Amino acid sequence: MQGKFGFKLKPLSAALLMTLIAGQTQAAEQNQTSAAATTVLPSVTVSSTADSDDSTNFVAKKASGATKSDRPLIETSQSVSVVTQAQIAAQGAQNVSQALRYLGGVQSEAGGADTRFDTIIIRGFNADEYLDGLRLPTVTYWSRPNYDAYLLDKIEVIKGPNSVLYGQASPGGVVNLVSKRPTADPLHEIYVTTGNNNLTEGGWTCPARWTTISTGSGV
Repeated sequence: MQGKFGFKLKPLSAALLMTLIAGQTQAAEQNQTSAAATTVLPSVTVSSTADSDDSTNFVAKKASGATKSDRPLIETSQSVSVVTQAQIAAQGAQNVSQALRYLGGVQSEAGGADTRFDTIIIRGFNADEYLDGLRLPTVTYWSRPNYDAYLLDKIEVIKGPNSVLYGQASPGGVVNLVSKRPTADPLHEIYVTTGNNNLTEGGWTCPARWTTISTGSGV
């Protein structure tokens, strides 16, 4: 079928069509200009190493119990005392109560020199105990099961009210026990102890680098 066909374009439709064609042309030109002006910068590598406490030192530099973050003690606006593993070993402390004997404002053996339970008083109030930030259960009244000091990297005593971080807590303060953690350098340790009243005790530490740590003790 042959013939001539045509259509009638309204002025408004023609104006819209011309605007669309002009916009597509301008966008194509801008893309070409942007591609030509693109500059590839060299890669930059940033590395850093976080400071960490050495449990072989007597003086600790950080404590997470007061702020729930790895913050230096010098920047912590609260009274915090830390007993490191080095101090625990030097004192020959076998439990938490014995390790806290020399801290100011702390009565660590309020119930006597009992190796079964911890009865700790801070600033005149019975203290709550936490293990890595988690509250330990109470056995009788205010006493809690004794925890072997060999299994700990350090003991943090946060003095004063701490309900903002720990919920219902003693106004005198809390005791946060920090478990041993993997170290950068492999650590292999074993010990055996004997004493009065048929005491026989042993312990070991055998970590895998940066991943897990196996720590145990037995009587």
